[in-house]
Amino acid sequence: MAYHLVDRLPTVEEFVAVTTAAGWTDAYDPAAIPASLAASLHGVVAVEDDRVIGIGRLIGDGAIYYYLQDLAVVPERQRRGVGAAILARLEE
Repeated sequence: MAYHLVDRLPTVEEFVAVTTAAGWTDAYDPAAIPASLAASLHGVVAVEDDRVIGIGRLIGDGAIYYYLQDLAVVPERQRRGVGAAILARLEE
């Protein structure tokens, strides 16, 4: 199945779905997700058949420092280049 990349942040629901599938259930406070996503500088999602299968986002100060904060892909699509494609797009 083919996927495509979209330059946008994931919604809260998409973020939770992908990170939960990837096993990040204890990695964050669910109540903080909306504010955390809103403070992000840029995001990329991988979409397959109207379903987000991967996410990545950058955070930073907007001037000098930029960090890859999250990069997650649902397990059934891992090791197929989805994460690498998201990372390459974020590096652009």
